[in-house]
Amino acid sequence: MSKRSTFDKISKDFYPTIDPNAIPTKLVEFIRGKTYAEPCCGEGDLVDLLTDVSLCRWESDIDPKRRHTAWDALRLTNHQLEKCELIITNPPFSKTLLLPMIDVFTKLKPTWLLLPADLMHNQYFAPHMSVCSKVVSVGRLFWFKNKWVEKRPFEFDELERKWDNQVVYYDAVKGTKYYTGYITSNGKPCKSETVSGTDNYCWYYWEKDPQPTDTIFYGRS
Repeated sequence: MSKRSTFDKISKDFYPTIDPNAIPTKLVEFIRGKTYAEPCCGEGDLVDLLTDVSLCRWESDIDPKRRHTAWDALRLTNHQLEKCELIITNPPFSKTLLLPMIDVFTKLKPTWLLLPADLMHNQYFAPHMSVCSKVVSVGRLFWFKNKWVEKRPFEFDELERKWDNQVVYYDAVKGTKYYTGYITSNGKPCKSETVSGTDNYCWYYWEKDPQPTDTIFYGRS
């Protein structure tokens, strides 16, 4: 997820697009009223965020989490996308998957991809950046939601390393401390429901069959 992240890498780069800040106003200006395909849909979170903006006419994933079409994005053809004007997705970030996807997508439709902002500065991405016509800044995003728990037991030494502003109950008879608040996916106390990542993100846009061009950058509004 991030070069500075302490989270373990998730299988198949499944980082759901659940943060509403992933859809900046400038992106909406470009895609409003369009039909699109989401070929890396996961649980359909990005489609949910775009419900009032654009119409998704193809929704698939190589490992769908809901009742979506099971389909390898690298095997897409014009047949699947005949009702779509665009491709809009948050694809895997690993270059072994991402670069072939960009090649496949941009041969089929104009394409918007949510990617790390730092990617545009990497040498291996230069050939794709040279034909990228627009970049819309997003900023930092959260990818996970933490779970709320009531009176979960904690060991003394574990609790002493945690936050002072959380609600803690102490059972003097049992010698147990109980914690009420948010916990992460690996069971650690945390301060809030969401945790923002440490990297910034952008939407990158390629025309169909893109040619070398100057890239227009749209900053945060």
